[in-house]
Amino acid sequence: GTDGTVYVADRENLRIQVFDPEGRFLRKWNLHGKVFSLKSTSSDELWAGIQPHDVPNGSEGWLMQLDQEKQKVLGLVEAFGHSMEVSPRGALLTGHRDGHVLMFEP
Repeated sequence: GTDGTVYVADRENLRIQVFDPEGRFLRKWNLHGKVFSLKSTSSDELWAGIQPHDVPNGSEGWLMQLDQEKQKVLGLVEAFGHSMEVSPRGALLTGHRDGHVLMFEP
């Protein structure tokens, strides 16, 4: 986050771990899916690339916008979420298995 908070994607434990800037554990956030990627934007939005826990790695999943304070999902799109980027305008960019880039505009 912009305040120095560190969010760690803990894929095999189906959660996000949160640490302060000095590395002290603050909390965990169980999401019941494999968290492959995290992106914090300059406006402090938090996005996660997640797939169901019971499918092989590399399967389709979701890009989710998360409320960091309330620890809830604000919205999602179905997509391949292994890696992602958020443009300065807030568009989500992610790759797809067929070699195309998917873009989701707000």
